[in-house]
Amino acid sequence: RMYSATGWHYLVYTFDDAGNAQRLYLDGVQVASTAYASSLSYAGLGPNTVIGRHGDGSTKRDFDGTMDEVRVSRTARSPAWVSTEYNNQNSPGTFYSLGSPEEVFPTKLAIVSVNGGASPAVGSPFDVIICAQDDGGLPQNVRTNTAVILSVNTGTGSLAGTLTGTIPAGTNSATISGISYNRAESGVILAATRTDGENLAPGVSSPFTVIPGTQTIDFPSPGDQTYGAAPLALTATASSGLAVSYSIISGAAFVVGDSLTITGAGPVTIQALQPGDADWNAATPVNQTISIAAKTITGAITVYDKTYDGTTAAMIETRTLNGVVGNDAVELSGGTAAFDDKNAGTAKTATATELGLSGDNAGNYVLDPTSATTTANIL
Repeated sequence: RMYSATGWHYLVYTFDDAGNAQRLYLDGVQVASTAYASSLSYAGLGPNTVIGRHGDGSTKRDFDGTMDEVRVSRTARSPAWVSTEYNNQNSPGTFYSLGSPEEVFPTKLAIVSVNGGASPAVGSPFDVIICAQDDGGLPQNVRTNTAVILSVNTGTGSLAGTLTGTIPAGTNSATISGISYNRAESGVILAATRTDGENLAPGVSSPFTVIPGTQTIDFPSPGDQTYGAAPLALTATASSGLAVSYSIISGAAFVVGDSLTITGAGPVTIQALQPGDADWNAATPVNQTISIAAKTITGAITVYDKTYDGTTAAMIETRTLNGVVGNDAVELSGGTAAFDDKNAGTAKTATATELGLSGDNAGNYVLDPTSATTTANIL
């Protein structure tokens, strides 16, 4: 049978050995068929496989055209298969159609990130990302603003800072920043709960570890002092809230609790310490150096009465100090005394000059002035 056509066409030939029939299809429609009782043998591609002309070399009714695709199958395809295959290749758009994508809504919350995957430290702020997901765990946008709150699901510590956030409508996640946790431990799990908006089941985070926090010490200087000052209150604080202790690195002083007592003049260096605990690393110690000035004191003398001898010379009888701290070993010493004039009289003024200090604790004092005045009689 002769077929003549232009353009693209779909041609199928089938041989049904079991049904003793051979059929020819053009563009998905059967156009010819004959009974054929003989069996065919096909051993795969080779020199006897010829498509488009006679295998015996005859040129009678050879195919005259262009083939863009050839397929050989071991199965005699059914008319329905041939028709479907033609429609699929000839006009895919009419063979199948796509409907609108199925809209999937979120059903639950999930905490997908805690501190970006790194272990947060006690007292240090970190971020948490909360996601709205479908039952398969895929992110899905919420249809209305959805408020969420964080809480501790597993752990002995507590949360502080910002614990609430909102997943905006049309999006699927919210980042809550400025969260902190107050206990160093492993296996901490946070929970996210919806408080308003989309009806979503609560979700939790993967277990994570919180490491000890880094603390610092703020140690205000007690200021320079003068020997003899009352005990000073030291006011250092640790960012962890733990108690601070003190020690004297150098100088004449001692500490009891947070009270500093000065025991001598000169520089004093005090150190504030916080050794840490299970939740906090030890703080770096902080030193404060203050200057202790010597205390200014005054002296007093008495001189002996004398018989007129025509001179102003006077002899010091007693020496005393005013302003000495406690039982310090310090004395008024040295100096020479003289009357204002040599004439006889009562209650005559005498002055001692070049007075000084002596004793084990003299270095804690300054004598000012270094002179003293008194009265005595020249008879």
